[in-house]
Amino acid sequence: MRLLIAEDELWLRKRLVSTIDWSSYGISEVYEAEDGGEALEIALKEKPDIVITDIRMPGLNGLELIEKVREISPDIKIMIISGYANFEYAQNALKQGVSDYLLKPINKDALNESLTKMVNQIETARRTDMAFQDIQNERREELIKLRNMPVSYTHLRAHETL
Repeated sequence: MRLLIAEDELWLRKRLVSTIDWSSYGISEVYEAEDGGEALEIALKEKPDIVITDIRMPGLNGLELIEKVREISPDIKIMIISGYANFEYAQNALKQGVSDYLLKPINKDALNESLTKMVNQIETARRTDMAFQDIQNERREELIKLRNMPVSYTHLRAHETL
């Protein structure tokens, strides 16, 4: 999995990148952006599975970034981290399908719980997609076998006269 952190506070962004054992969540790539515009460029190029974003950043703010990211892929899991316990921000985030809204300073247990939830949702969706693909492939193979079966017209005519 891939993760993008969009946070304009350098110390917090670096702390998030370095203190979390991302591989334990199955996250192999962690990208960093210092503002919403840079985050959008990375999201377009790298297609992250999870985005962690601040609300207030230079350029695109977090809510604008979320809107643009949703255009790229509605399945991307998004977590907002914010120093603002503003009801309007939280309400807008919920309307855009944000997975979680954590207040700064970030509680590490809450962050871990949220990451676990998002990763589990992604893994469940991937397993479901794989199972669906397997079923589709089996159906295609069965259809090919049916199309390639020899047809006995004598057998069909016998049924017509019954």
